Amino acid sequence: MHYSDFSNALLLHPGIVRIEPLSDSLISVIREMEYEHSNEGVMLSVPVGLNEVAEKQLKLILFCSINFRMFTEPFMEIIDDRGTTIGHDVLMGTQEKYDCED
Repeated sequence: MHYSDFSNALLLHPGIVRIEPLSDSLISVIREMEYEHSNEGVMLSVPVGLNEVAEKQLKLILFCSINFRMFTEPFMEIIDDRGTTIGHDVLMGTQEKYDCED
């Protein structure tokens, strides 16, 4: 499928208001931010998803309105250097499920 056909098909989805190609120069800027020392925290973070996207031939940025259907389950995992999942993103409205003092 050609980029314009793909883009036009995506724009039919509720909440997607604009689509633009993600340039290699913008990916470089995002990588610089992801690999900044201030983002390290208590453990090394490797943006696996960003690195996978950077290798794709077609890379897009989707701009969405509040009408865009948000995720209904976690979509990002935190995995240690042994491959063990140690956490995931917390969706809006589920924070109290994870609030505890430990």
